[in-house]
Amino acid sequence: MSADTEVTALFDAMAARTAELTAHIVGRIRAEVPGYEKFPYPEHHRDVEVGVVAILAGLRERRPPTAEAIAHTRGMGRRRAQFPLALTASIEAYHISYREIWAELLRRAQQHEPDLTGELVGTVALLWTWVHRFSAAFADAHAEESRVQAASMLALRRRFIDTLARDGATSEAAFDAAVALGFEPAGEFLVACSTSRGEVHIEQTNASLAAGPGVGHCAAGEAGQALVVAQGVGPVDLVAAVRAGEPTAAVGLAAPGSGLQAAASGIVDAAETLEMARPGQIVDFREEWPAVILGRARSRLRPVLEGGTSLARNSPALADTVRAFAAHRYSVSACARALHIHPNTAKYRLERWHALTGWDVYTVSGLLASLTCLTLDDPGPTYPQGDHE
Repeated sequence: MSADTEVTALFDAMAARTAELTAHIVGRIRAEVPGYEKFPYPEHHRDVEVGVVAILAGLRERRPPTAEAIAHTRGMGRRRAQFPLALTASIEAYHISYREIWAELLRRAQQHEPDLTGELVGTVALLWTWVHRFSAAFADAHAEESRVQAASMLALRRRFIDTLARDGATSEAAFDAAVALGFEPAGEFLVACSTSRGEVHIEQTNASLAAGPGVGHCAAGEAGQALVVAQGVGPVDLVAAVRAGEPTAAVGLAAPGSGLQAAASGIVDAAETLEMARPGQIVDFREEWPAVILGRARSRLRPVLEGGTSLARNSPALADTVRAFAAHRYSVSACARALHIHPNTAKYRLERWHALTGWDVYTVSGLLASLTCLTLDDPGPTYPQGDHE
């Protein structure tokens, strides 16, 4: 019997044990490649078996992959991308298949009498042709499907956030999009709005959210802004994800709440809270809600507060004294120390503010009107704040 015939017999013997070889290869892949242990076993086994049969037939007949085999490989690439399995992991799985096929072929050649190892030299180049063509087809289909998936996900994220912002929680489209994105519509949502430099920042934020706990998605908001809606993600992790691609981003955080209605309200609250943030600052709605809520009524309050606003701009010392009085537990002496003035001077300024605005800071309504006016006009004090008493 010729050496070629003996080698052919090796391929026939391996083909007869396809089931055993397939089970062995599938086991090695699922043990060695992270992510494959979650891939459906029946589908995985079927794909490997089809590949083993095709490769052994090709090696036996000394030919490259057929168009049918290439088409099956492309289908595997698309499916792995949809699952999703990373391209690097999938290519590694392919290499394990070839490694195990070659190892089994060598083992049988070495056990043959006489040893047929030397007769397999010509098979190496052909096997690498299969490796190259299958890997290229798989990678091309995987990348193509990944681009389609990324575009679909981007559109879904935008639709979800835009629908929530426009129609609120009553929209069926918002509910369907939430489920498609992996959210529990009745669960607790946390929303953030940040400054953004565009799609690159949004992609990096989404990558960081995908690698972290819970579920989170980011999409473009108003010009120069990004919106993030998340579940199972705390404020610290959410801010870290936002800043993964833009370390100095200003961030406005909404209060967490349950249900899509809370998510819809959170989009509004987060965006308006961001308006309170200086560059690089993180502002939490739960801490700054009075200023945020009052900011919504700015146009309605302007005629009511106009006298105080004008006075604060023309007499900043009076405004700073009111701020210091409120910031230091309504103590005239503490207010004076913060401003480095005499208590009588502080008292005079507060009385002067009352006389010119009609707002008595010693009353709830007068203090509220005064602080609302100063907050909406300019929330930042000009005096050295020091420690509050």
